[in-house]
Amino acid sequence: GWVSRDIIPRYTPIGESLGLWLKQQAEPDDLVAVTAAGAIPYFSELPTYDVLGLNDPHVRGRAAKRTGAWAPGHNRYDLDALMERRPRWIVWDFGVELNRRRLSTLRNYKGDPEELDYRRGLLARKDFQANYEIDTRTPAVTQRAYTVFRRRAP
Repeated sequence: GWVSRDIIPRYTPIGESLGLWLKQQAEPDDLVAVTAAGAIPYFSELPTYDVLGLNDPHVRGRAAKRTGAWAPGHNRYDLDALMERRPRWIVWDFGVELNRRRLSTLRNYKGDPEELDYRRGLLARKDFQANYEIDTRTPAVTQRAYTVFRRRAP
């Protein structure tokens, strides 16, 4: 369905489009961190870190931080581990418009980002804000479902 004017359905064709775009833009050894670890990693053929960790024993074995509609997979994550890996690209849930608003709201967040769910917690982190920016060169069809963040050059 629709969530805040962002589109969730049809993950495979959108993921294929984004994965092929990443394959063209990225260096072959660039690490991509994703919350949707299906079509995007498959079509990009890039090294991938699954943020929600269903294929990562470290993350999979963690206690769920949240409960609710997204349980169980979307409630197990380690944002410190994500940032330690320093991925060149981070593909995040929901579209560019929503994540721009979230970033704006969270830019001066004074609380502990760990108190937020993974979608907001990453955006509230000062190390993320300092080192990543939204890449709007992605195919337009993908920008309503995903936001691609690119690590700034050192």
